[in-house]
Amino acid sequence: VAPCEADAQLAHLALSGRIDVCATEDADLLAYGCPRVLFGLDASGRGREVRLEDVPRSRGLAPFCFTRDSLPDLAVLSGCDYLPSLPRVGLRTAAQLLHRSAGNVARALLLARRDGIPVPADYAQQVAEARLVYTSQIVFNMETGSLQHLRPVPEGASFRAGFLGPALAADLARGVAAGRLHPVTYRPLDAAEVRDVSPELVDQAAADQGEPTVSKGMEALVGLRIPEKEE
Repeated sequence: VAPCEADAQLAHLALSGRIDVCATEDADLLAYGCPRVLFGLDASGRGREVRLEDVPRSRGLAPFCFTRDSLPDLAVLSGCDYLPSLPRVGLRTAAQLLHRSAGNVARALLLARRDGIPVPADYAQQVAEARLVYTSQIVFNMETGSLQHLRPVPEGASFRAGFLGPALAADLARGVAAGRLHPVTYRPLDAAEVRDVSPELVDQAAADQGEPTVSKGMEALVGLRIPEKEE
């Protein structure tokens, strides 16, 4: 069980070599840095594989150039769960701004202002904070049995307490990861009670949650002409 968001935990498992590919419908996994993501997995086991290294060569974003390290910035600027996009800024406009600024977010926002796009005074700080969710969210390290950041937090970075995930003692983190403790209340879970949960109740809970949230910019990215192959 992930200590915070499953996306970050999956990225950690992929980057640490514990899993080969992530199957999902959420393109945010690319922004988290998953090297291989499988979309549209069907009952026959086939789907559309997108490799992180191929995303910058997407023909749908031509002629704009960016690196895969800029994907978190692209996800944030085009609108994500953690920060709404600026007016009139979608995936292509965000890619254009990053292209013109050579990946410098502060300069990209300056260019946006020059283009007549209203940019709040604190938007750069909000972008920097939202970017940290993709790069440095809290995950569980199965080797050490403790929590860590997906990637080290850059020196001097500032963010609200708890924004990147909970600060748990190792015993609590292990209990949550193993499914022994509730991931929110941290109270022990009754094994018999968990076994007695009916499939219908699980389906109803999933229906009550609605569709999973997907960053609108990254969702559009999956629909672009990215080099791919079927598995």
